[in-house]
Amino acid sequence: MQRRILFIFVGLTILFAGCMGRFQETETFEENIDFVTDGEIDVDSFNGSISVESWDQSVVQVVAHKKVTAKSYRHAEARLKQLHVVVTHDGDKLRIYSQMDKKKDSGFLGFLSQVGYSVEYHIKVPEGTRVKARTTNGGITIRRVHGAIDVKSVNGGIDLYRVGEVLDAKTTNGGIETSVTAFSASGDIKLRSTNGGISLDLPTEVNAEFRAKTTNGRVYLDFELMGEFGSDKNRISGTLGNGGGRIELRTTNGDVNVNEKF
Repeated sequence: MQRRILFIFVGLTILFAGCMGRFQETETFEENIDFVTDGEIDVDSFNGSISVESWDQSVVQVVAHKKVTAKSYRHAEARLKQLHVVVTHDGDKLRIYSQMDKKKDSGFLGFLSQVGYSVEYHIKVPEGTRVKARTTNGGITIRRVHGAIDVKSVNGGIDLYRVGEVLDAKTTNGGIETSVTAFSASGDIKLRSTNGGISLDLPTEVNAEFRAKTTNGRVYLDFELMGEFGSDKNRISGTLGNGGGRIELRTTNGDVNVNEKF
């Protein structure tokens, strides 16, 4: 009996070890779309990072790296054909998203053929483009885009470099780093994280109602507040300059740093 149990255990060990062997297939999608200079793009990658940067052309360039891993080359190749990058264009709006056909595997054999997949986006846009971007697993990077930005990730950091003054960024697991070269009374910045620090670089001249808070960390502010409403090591609120705009920064676990840079 002991020998039979041993043989069964060894057999299952070999079976599950075989499941750990992974084969990978990749493919690159590329498309250029004529676009207006102040339009809106909406990018949705359920699994994979998103990078958007500006360039000096009235064209949106989409480069997407698709990757599929599976227990066999055959499975990986078949599933890669079912992973699509979809681009739809309607007037001044462009939607870009990942789509996977429903897989037919089910039950125990379905478990053995588990597939992992991701799409990594690299997108170039006109400087004035408004950007919406969402991903579940992956970071988001926006560089030198001055239209309004609305980005969300669950597992990944957010990096907004030299962007415009209207921002809404949120992540659950990851930090947020942002730099804004100009901020007027119409500016509106909202940065939120749960597990990660927040860093915001601002120009010398800022007019905004300011609020920053962390639960487990500290708030560091380079600027002097005019009409301070409340202040302690993890919470600061008040008026920057003449007010008018809005800056709201909030995290649970991490420091908040606001720096005078430009």
